[in-house]
Amino acid sequence: MIVPNGKQTEGGYVLVTVAATLIILVGFTALAIDSGVLYADRSQSQRAADAAALAGAFTFVADTKSSQPATAEAHARAAALNNTVMGVPIASAEVDVCVGDASSGTCNPDPSLKRVKVTITRQESTFFARIWGTSSVTTRVEATAEASSAPTSAMCLKPFFIPNTAFLPVPDPSNPPSQCTACGSGNVLVDVNTFSKTPFAQGLIDNNTSFIVKPQDPHSALAPSQFYLLDLPSNSGNTGKNGYKDNIETCLNTATVCRDSYNVITGNTVGPTRSGIQNLIGDPPLYSYQAVGQYKYLADGTIHDTSKALVVAPIWNPCATALPDGTLLCPNPNNPSAPNLGGQFPSGSGSNVPPISIIGFALVFIDSVDNQEGVHVHLIDVMACGPDISDPDGSSAYSIPVRLIRPPE
Repeated sequence: MIVPNGKQTEGGYVLVTVAATLIILVGFTALAIDSGVLYADRSQSQRAADAAALAGAFTFVADTKSSQPATAEAHARAAALNNTVMGVPIASAEVDVCVGDASSGTCNPDPSLKRVKVTITRQESTFFARIWGTSSVTTRVEATAEASSAPTSAMCLKPFFIPNTAFLPVPDPSNPPSQCTACGSGNVLVDVNTFSKTPFAQGLIDNNTSFIVKPQDPHSALAPSQFYLLDLPSNSGNTGKNGYKDNIETCLNTATVCRDSYNVITGNTVGPTRSGIQNLIGDPPLYSYQAVGQYKYLADGTIHDTSKALVVAPIWNPCATALPDGTLLCPNPNNPSAPNLGGQFPSGSGSNVPPISIIGFALVFIDSVDNQEGVHVHLIDVMACGPDISDPDGSSAYSIPVRLIRPPE
């Protein structure tokens, strides 16, 4: 009779246990490696989606070119494709962009929301999971960003300082009223009490109304469709009329900020306005207005949703502008006996014209400019400055009004 060696039996059990443990450890290690790779893949994809959504939404702030879904989508897609995941460039087929409402799971295009959703879907190869038949895993991330409807500032702005009362109706063209008559009425672009675009302004936009607007010296009384000239140094450092012409032709790098006050240019500006606009839009113009968001490139007849003829201009409020001594430019409807200038600043040096504050921005399409300095435009949109927000120390808060509204998953 043979008796088993106890030590040999025990050693066999140990070998089996060690082998089983190693297999389990290798399995967990493989799972950890694949999980880590997939986590890194998802994190990098999410950052790319966030950046792309913000870039798309920022289109409505930086360019503010009316309803422009194609431009916003192109910016979002370009930002996504500029990223890599695990060292591999993101492919265009992996990116889906929606400019509008995608909360239901399907894209409902609506550029008025100024909202951009980016979805990135990728196939990531596994390292060890393929042993069990899984050679790749699908990762899907999404990000949604929107631009605020209440801007805090604007760049690439044109130096046409448009009065809030500029589009006051004129029943009798031979006897145009002062723009001051719009104070206290609804015939203004921005409601300074609700920080919003007025129904009057929306009606002008919906009716595709064409206007002729002209620059005016602040020492002459404002009539409907007249505007002042914003005095800002150009990118080249020119000021006054030369800087004004430069700022029409080029993209001004200086940000103009809501509620900040700016000086205006005095004197005759017929030449700078006409030549500046002709250099901007072409002579003859390169684009023609078809509808909001549809502009025909006349060289080949193609329709575009953006154009150099689309410009952003600041809006100021004649009804609340006053000299340093408190004298109002226009009569106060709530206090008609208060001292006012009847819509005309005192003649003399430019120092008699106080700095003027921005209350919003107008988006217009410039159709043409005539020999009398009449600027033919379509009003495309109006954006009111939001409520005044200040830091605790009293300084003006300044931020880019774009935000992610769906946090990374």
